[in-house]
Amino acid sequence: MTCKEIAARCPAYLSGEMEPESARVFAEHLRNCRACNEEVERQITLDSLLRRSILSEKVDTTALDRTVRAHIALERRSFSPRWLAVAAGIAAILLAGALSYRAMFASPPPKLCVDAARDHRSEVTLAQHRRWLSDPNAVADLGQRNGIPASLLAALVPPGYRFEHGKLCRLGGEVFLHLVYAQGGAEFSVYLRSSGTQSLSLQQVQTGGEHIAYVRTDRYTAMFVTDRSSAAALSLARSAAPALIA
Repeated sequence: MTCKEIAARCPAYLSGEMEPESARVFAEHLRNCRACNEEVERQITLDSLLRRSILSEKVDTTALDRTVRAHIALERRSFSPRWLAVAAGIAAILLAGALSYRAMFASPPPKLCVDAARDHRSEVTLAQHRRWLSDPNAVADLGQRNGIPASLLAALVPPGYRFEHGKLCRLGGEVFLHLVYAQGGAEFSVYLRSSGTQSLSLQQVQTGGEHIAYVRTDRYTAMFVTDRSSAAALSLARSAAPALIA
């Protein structure tokens, strides 16, 4: 199994969906390849961070309880083991939905994310006239002057995307390096600054038509903004996370 195959099949390995023989070969590769082993360890760290972010608060199941009880009351006269299974299925589906979207809808989005969404909408989606730097070397120099190494900028580019342009912008009174990447007709923004926190955090936010993955590490604050979907924003953040937490 090659390093490229390891990267492609890592999600299946971490989720336990890989066939036993393939998992054995995968693990053997990790024992002999330090680079792949470190990459998988970073992915494990990010997965743990995401689980904590989604499950950190207790889900309010009051409405769910009322819904299930109402269904049971309606079917009380014809109660059967089959209905019990149906009710359990309804509860599982609704609870899964609550867990999946808690981080997105449980609380108002951070103001910084709202500012990033507005900036992306005006400067990328609506293409308002701004002075951008399209030379990667010039953007790298700009990043270096603001505490962001060129190696990090190179690592932020997801597979299949190309760098479009970048510049400095101000969000919530803080200076960010705004980078734009494209794949086909789709563009997304990365807002990045050197300003770490003592603990890792990841939050998914939706505001208007923009979806944001907001990541804070012990070295950087980054926001990935796209108008495609929350899954797309999370995928972009996941791709960049190893470099952000390195």
